[in-house]
Amino acid sequence: MRNFLKIILVISVLCGSCKESSIDIRVENKTAYEIRGVSIYVQSVGYKIEKIAALGNQTLQVPLNAIVLNKHDFHIEASYVNKEGKMISGLDYNDLSGTPRPKYTVTLHEQKVIVR
Repeated sequence: MRNFLKIILVISVLCGSCKESSIDIRVENKTAYEIRGVSIYVQSVGYKIEKIAALGNQTLQVPLNAIVLNKHDFHIEASYVNKEGKMISGLDYNDLSGTPRPKYTVTLHEQKVIVR
């Protein structure tokens, strides 16, 4: 019985350390024109996608060791300038946990940005 408990303890420690090493952020352009210069901030660390084709998409991988995680909140913000020259932005903010999900989707529309 004692060995069984040791094995369970070892397995639970190993499974707990098998976390994702990066966050995948899929950026989808739902507009009819190419977007240049999408800015994405993960925990205030900036990333930039130079261009996304009309109705195209790209995936950005953010290594977890490149951002500062805390125990109480997590946020991702995305913005771009639309064809009229207006800054369009959106964000996902979680105040209940400092743990990010492994995958997010940023959807760029003509007048809004949705981060999920």
